[in-house]
Amino acid sequence: MTAIKTAFESVSDKTKSLRVTTDSQYSIGVLSNPTWNPKKNKELSEQIKILAAQFNKVDYVWVKGHSGNTENDIVDNLAVKAYKDKKDFDVRSTQP
Repeated sequence: MTAIKTAFESVSDKTKSLRVTTDSQYSIGVLSNPTWNPKKNKELSEQIKILAAQFNKVDYVWVKGHSGNTENDIVDNLAVKAYKDKKDFDVRSTQP
């Protein structure tokens, strides 16, 4: 969810249509389906919804995790590294 928030924050042109690709069905449900209520990270979910509403169009796309999707594998590796390092780093400066 934090990665999704960071992605929205990093796009300055709000007239763009965005596609958020994630292996988290939970994230997609919480952010795009009004009948889903977050069980965790309620404040973060609301912040993301506010950011998403600023854009012309946002599509959420689910991909199966650990299935050879190059971009998803890169993001997964970054998340694992951040967790293991237990420190923040700017994902926008990380090269694939």
